[in-house]
Amino acid sequence: MDHRFDLVIRNGTVLDGTGSEPRDADVAISGTHIAEVGKVSRRGTEEIDAKGMLVTPGFVDLHTHYDAQVTWSSEITPSSWNGVTTAMIGNCGVGFAPCRPEQRDMLVKLMEGVEDIPEVVLTEGLPWNWESFEDYLDALEARPYDLDVVCRTRPCVSSSWASAAPTANRQTRMTAHAWRRWQQPALGLVPSVFRHREPSTTRHSMAATYRP
Repeated sequence: MDHRFDLVIRNGTVLDGTGSEPRDADVAISGTHIAEVGKVSRRGTEEIDAKGMLVTPGFVDLHTHYDAQVTWSSEITPSSWNGVTTAMIGNCGVGFAPCRPEQRDMLVKLMEGVEDIPEVVLTEGLPWNWESFEDYLDALEARPYDLDVVCRTRPCVSSSWASAAPTANRQTRMTAHAWRRWQQPALGLVPSVFRHREPSTTRHSMAATYRP
């Protein structure tokens, strides 16, 4: 019977995130769990020679502007190139959802200024297969990614839904909408599904990155 690990990262310098000193060690992975750290004697179905590299826990990028990129690209670069395994979007209180069809152009122009992404890129790239925030999360969940995506679900009331002059009735509706939003979970996690498609070190809890 073959008792191999799924992956063994060998000869790297391990920084485990606990504050302990760096140490040279191998890291063995079975499924989605780190099975062994140290001198690993058993072989791996996949092996990586990490000599001269740091092996660290996957980094969490807490402030990104991938709100548009995640709708058209499965590779969330450059973060996934640099050991990031979870990226958060929706940080700045504005985003692409919720958004009604007649307000898309206005929101593209707004986000062009906020995100500094050319209007033509947003116009041609955004699939707009959502209106509500829940639709947006469903659209993201349908895509494969090379890292996990966390989306804030408590942004400010979207400017595309609150751009008209705030009459008394509209203010009441906006307040009710904001209160419903605050009662919902704070984060929506869209996990990477590349782990079911092809080998990738970013699917694991440890990632080998080049020494700076």
